[in-house]
Amino acid sequence: MRNARRGTVMMLAAAALMAGCSDNSPEPAPTPTATPTCPAVDPASVQAEPIGQGSPAQVAANVLASYAAWANAGTELAASPAWSGAALPASCAEDLAQLHRDAYAGTLFVTRSDVAWEAYYDEQRDLNERNIALALEAGHPANGEYELMTMKEHSSTDAGTFLKFDAAYIPPRGEGFPPVSAETVKAQEWYVALVPWDGFMIIDYIELKDSADS
Repeated sequence: MRNARRGTVMMLAAAALMAGCSDNSPEPAPTPTATPTCPAVDPASVQAEPIGQGSPAQVAANVLASYAAWANAGTELAASPAWSGAALPASCAEDLAQLHRDAYAGTLFVTRSDVAWEAYYDEQRDLNERNIALALEAGHPANGEYELMTMKEHSSTDAGTFLKFDAAYIPPRGEGFPPVSAETVKAQEWYVALVPWDGFMIIDYIELKDSADS
C-alpha cells in the first residue's frame, strides 16, 4: 500500500515537471515598422529666383527663367540621398511645393490675395509638385524649361514694362522622365505687365492663352 502511494506521488511529480517544461508562453509581438516621414526642410532655406531688370527682351527671358526655376524648385533636394531609399508619403512633394508656392508668390508678384490670383499660384504649385514627384522617381533633378518662341509686342518706361510674347513649357526630359513630343508642347501667348521693385521686376498683371500661331 505504501509502495503504491509512493508510485502515485512520483507520477504526479513527473507530470508536474513535464507541465513546467512545456512552452505555453505567448509569442513575442512583432517589432513595429517605422512609418516613413518627410525629411525636414527649413522654410528659411527656400528662396525664389526674382525677375531681373533689363531691356524688354531681357525681362521676357528673365520672366521665363524665374518660372522655370519655380517649376524645378526642390527637385535637386528630392533627388538627394536624404529623400531617396524608403518610400516617402505622397504629402512630402505636396508640402515642399507649397513652400515654393509661398516663396515665389511673394517674390514674383505684386501682393494680392483674391481668389483668381490664389488659383493661379496653385496651378504653378501643382506643376512644381509634379516635377518634384518625377525627380523622386527618376533619382535626379527635373529640367523643365520655358522656351521663348516669338516676341510680339513690348514697351518700357520708368514706371514698368509691358510684354506680349509666345512661349512654351517643355517638361523634364531625359532618363527616368516620360517622353516629350512636339505634339505635347503647345505655345501660349503671354501678356505680362511688370513694375520695378527693389532692384528687380515684379508682375502686376499676367494672362496666358493658347497662341493663335501654335
